[in-house]
Amino acid sequence: MPNVRFKEMSKSHDAVTTYAVATEALGGETSDIMKTKFYNMKNYDAILGIAVAQTVVATHTLTFKMFQGTDTDGSGSGTISGASDTYLSTQVTDVYQTILEVDADMLTDGSDYVAMEVSTDDADGSEVVTLVVVPTFGGYRQATTPA
Repeated sequence: MPNVRFKEMSKSHDAVTTYAVATEALGGETSDIMKTKFYNMKNYDAILGIAVAQTVVATHTLTFKMFQGTDTDGSGSGTISGASDTYLSTQVTDVYQTILEVDADMLTDGSDYVAMEVSTDDADGSEVVTLVVVPTFGGYRQATTPA
């Protein structure tokens, strides 16, 4: 295993909250879509996208997708086949968790960056969702993470 601490590889999109990449209310309170920053996966064999959603309103759908891009801004981004999940709530308010895994061989040539996105069809709701993206299985044995 590489000598890298979890908090070095998982930082918030605003560089304030350690660990959580993105946390906010979806629907009427903010936007219907939230995406993490793009992580460079060049030195890793896999990346996990972890999502936890709370107060999901009945009959509404959350869609989770992993995206690939060619840089940290997500240039040329597109979805990754086989790395998505859709959830339809059947409760008055519900909690849902999912983990999406992307192996390096799932990326197209030139796309080394990966992000996670969640969207809702609940335009006036207030689903609170946290997304965490964690690179795993370092493909190197250095003492520090490469820049």
